[in-house]
Amino acid sequence: MRNTQDRLNRILYLQQYLSGGSILKKKEFAMENGITEKTVQRDIATLNFFYEELALNGEAVKVVTYSRNEKGYRLTDSSKLSKENILAISKILLESRAFNK
Repeated sequence: MRNTQDRLNRILYLQQYLSGGSILKKKEFAMENGITEKTVQRDIATLNFFYEELALNGEAVKVVTYSRNEKGYRLTDSSKLSKENILAISKILLESRAFNK
């Protein structure tokens, strides 16, 4: 139970930190919180899943991405679909049964 509460607190802090425009350094965050870098990666994935759910409900599209220039993770608005996302969505639609008639 304590681990779950720690994780929730950590993810909420992470969300607040990134929403403030700060750059997240994975190694530093892991050391400060006594967790592994892999755990930080999982927390980021959880945040991205949360933002995807919000986007599906009509909220602003946000995503945590890695910035090579800043050597860390940042929260960005992702209102436009990337070419990779468009391709993936197209493949899903074409392979779905919706067009089989």
